[in-house]
Amino acid sequence: MGLIPDDVWAQISPVFALRFPCEGIVAVMPDLTWRELENTAADPLRHFDLSFADKAELATNPPLALIHSHPNGNQEPSDADTISALSTGWTWGISVVHGLAETGEVFSVGY
Repeated sequence: MGLIPDDVWAQISPVFALRFPCEGIVAVMPDLTWRELENTAADPLRHFDLSFADKAELATNPPLALIHSHPNGNQEPSDADTISALSTGWTWGISVVHGLAETGEVFSVGY
């Protein structure tokens, strides 16, 4: 899978399914440990944002990758994704989650 080994992705992917239909966020650290981050966006169905504490922690200890989901979207970064990736200098990844937003049923989680 490239940057994120398959065994690590297998651990991370359920996070995005659990957060569906909202956008989920995971920081993968250089040692391949990871943690889910809280989505503090006003509209978590369409956007994501990080708490000031998480932003400060990641600025001090940069992730190998910051992965967030695009529920029922595609893997193309939005303009905001691109600007944020460039401004942080971090590698960003997008997980595409497809399902029924009305019921929360998830059909697939991709990276």
